[in-house]
Amino acid sequence: MPDFSKAREGDRVFSILSGWGEIADTKGTVYPLLVKFEVGSSNCYIMDGRLDRDDIRADLYWDEVTLNIPKSALTLPKRKVKKYILYDKFRDSGSVAQFRIFGDQQLADVCRESWSDRYDGPFEIEIEE
Repeated sequence: MPDFSKAREGDRVFSILSGWGEIADTKGTVYPLLVKFEVGSSNCYIMDGRLDRDDIRADLYWDEVTLNIPKSALTLPKRKVKKYILYDKFRDSGSVAQFRIFGDQQLADVCRESWSDRYDGPFEIEIEE
């Protein structure tokens, strides 16, 4: 990720979302970088160019970023996936309702245990391929 720890007011930066802009302030506390963009908008960033700490990638860079966008959808190989379907059998009516689908046996087991005290149960797991 980019490093803006040495950024100064007036430095030009590029945002994937907003284009070219200029750093207007570097003194914020949680989001120290204030950037004003040529399109008229502004945004605050953390020092690694992300808009939010939960973001996986940065939006702000020192130079223009170009993206290679595929002309059509990529074809991925098909694979068989097991689905672990957690069912709740209602005691009163005897009916069965699909409750949740998981891709992992262990996760389905954990949820079955944690939900058993809140719902009628008993929960059963069915494997569908």
